[in-house]
Amino acid sequence: MAPYLLHWEIMREAKKRGCTVYNLGEIPPLDVGGHPLQGLGDFKMKFGANPVHLLGSWDYVYRPLWYTAFRVVEKLRRGFRA
Repeated sequence: MAPYLLHWEIMREAKKRGCTVYNLGEIPPLDVGGHPLQGLGDFKMKFGANPVHLLGSWDYVYRPLWYTAFRVVEKLRRGFRA
């Protein structure tokens, strides 16, 4: 499959350049069966991934009015997509 080859080549090039860590990004919780992203997690784990659990991300709101407007627009936009 193309994604395997692509990641493998990227890892080989990174190793040549002296990198010791390759971040495959997020994976679904390992203890939740039937998770919608389970296949993606399996794909990443096949490379011998070492899962690292980090805290999530949060928005730092420094302009509450603009942030509220953004949230309203996002809810409307997502509602129109569904």
